[in-house]
Amino acid sequence: MMPMSRRQRILIAVLVLVGLIPLAAQPTAADTALLAEAPQLSGLRDSDQNKAQQLSARITDSISAVEWLGPLAPIALSPFFGIACLCAISQYGGDALPFNSFISNNPVLQNSTILWIFVALTVLTSLPRLTKVSKPAAQAIDQLEAWAGIITILVIRFGPNLLAPDAGTATDPAVAIAAIPVAQIAGFTLPLDILMGIAAVINIIVINTIKFLFEVTIWLIPFPSVDAILEAANKSICVGLMAIYAYSPFLATVLNLLIFVACLVAYRWASRRVTYMRAIVFDPIWALIRPQYGTPTADSLTVFCHDDFASFPARTKLNLQKKENGWTLTRKSWFAPPKTIDLESSENHLAITKGLFVNKLLLTGPESGTFHFTRRFSGQLPQLASLIGADFEAPESQAGNPAVSNLEMT
Repeated sequence: MMPMSRRQRILIAVLVLVGLIPLAAQPTAADTALLAEAPQLSGLRDSDQNKAQQLSARITDSISAVEWLGPLAPIALSPFFGIACLCAISQYGGDALPFNSFISNNPVLQNSTILWIFVALTVLTSLPRLTKVSKPAAQAIDQLEAWAGIITILVIRFGPNLLAPDAGTATDPAVAIAAIPVAQIAGFTLPLDILMGIAAVINIIVINTIKFLFEVTIWLIPFPSVDAILEAANKSICVGLMAIYAYSPFLATVLNLLIFVACLVAYRWASRRVTYMRAIVFDPIWALIRPQYGTPTADSLTVFCHDDFASFPARTKLNLQKKENGWTLTRKSWFAPPKTIDLESSENHLAITKGLFVNKLLLTGPESGTFHFTRRFSGQLPQLASLIGADFEAPESQAGNPAVSNLEMT
């Protein structure tokens, strides 16, 4: 049997995680019997056991996989607007909507101040997206908005348990431990709240990454009105998904998982390009704001593959490091050991060329390749070339080579 690729392992792991959470959220007969026998099993006093049962019932009742996963897709598409919609549903839904244990009585969502804060944030982050001139400013804080949305939705989820009036009844650590709902996955016992939180973070990051790539691609299309149309469509889809969630959390969860799986298929490909885009757009800005950031001081350089190189796919982020007898190219990963390729100086040659949007590092040798790097050091390319042991080709030698200035996103 052929070993699974890393993409296949991640896909299976995430799908199993998301798929098992709804099953784990449902209490079984064995769980009920175990809770009833808990005074003998855990050694708690009857009074403490009653407290633990009450706290566990309160937490478990608030956990519903469909109510938790249902609103994640619209929040990933527009974090601030999605949370504002949740607040509006919670405050103005009333008896016209089915009871939802996640939002109906949520003290965070029912705070009118929070609603207007997120309405204001929605306006501030949406208006710059309407024109091509101002859209880069909105894209600059897109990642910040996404993480703000993640933190906020986690606060909305776990805040009521911490702020509930009866939360103080379980003061004994043994009582608190007995009240924590858990899930059995692959032989491990993990707190269910942690699994639900992990599922939410993964879900939002994957969908938001694809959305960001799509928005930047649309921004490059030379039609002024297309950005405003895209923003209106984004908000309309967000409202539609939230409306479905308000009436049927189950249907909203099905749609969310379909969107998530579709985005997950392209996530690795899209993630490389999103990292590349953010670097080439924001590195020069940081160099203008903080001049020392644009001064090369190390014998290393962050580069991106223009095409597939060795075992690295196109647009892979790599670290070029100068060594005594050559260079190394290293790809770093959160979930795997670094992967390194050695380049001997006796067999390989590096040259830097300056471009309009991106600079290039040309590798010639047994396996030649082209790498892009940002304009962070464009003002001091000869010094950079000296530090990493490469030649610098002056702009005069690049005449008639338009490829040097082309900005290729894909």
